[in-house]
Amino acid sequence: MIDAVEANHDLLDEAPAVLCHGDPAAPNCFRENEQVGFLDWEIAHVGDPARELHRAQDQLIDPPRAEGPEKVVAGLFDSYRERSGGLSADFEEREGIYEAVRFLGVSGFFERWTAIREESDEVLAE
Repeated sequence: MIDAVEANHDLLDEAPAVLCHGDPAAPNCFRENEQVGFLDWEIAHVGDPARELHRAQDQLIDPPRAEGPEKVVAGLFDSYRERSGGLSADFEEREGIYEAVRFLGVSGFFERWTAIREESDEVLAE
């Protein structure tokens, strides 16, 4: 992982930096009328908004190890573009880094994650 980050470090140099929530999981989101808001800002940070978008897709839409319904994913990205003015041109290049970092996050709760999966712990660990 360290080698991959070091090899791709230049891709992150041009990433924008904004206030990110850090944990856009369903329990931290609410909707009232036409407004959406977030609770639980304890891991908020300054970071790349596209990484936050990637994390939101992973936590809110995608099933484990697969991509969510195309219409829902498209809606998330369209809404992001509408609010932000666009998606950075190099998002797809950085997406692999976001995926690797997101995967590392699973290690903190591996036992809880494997409990909801059909594969054995050994297969998932591999």
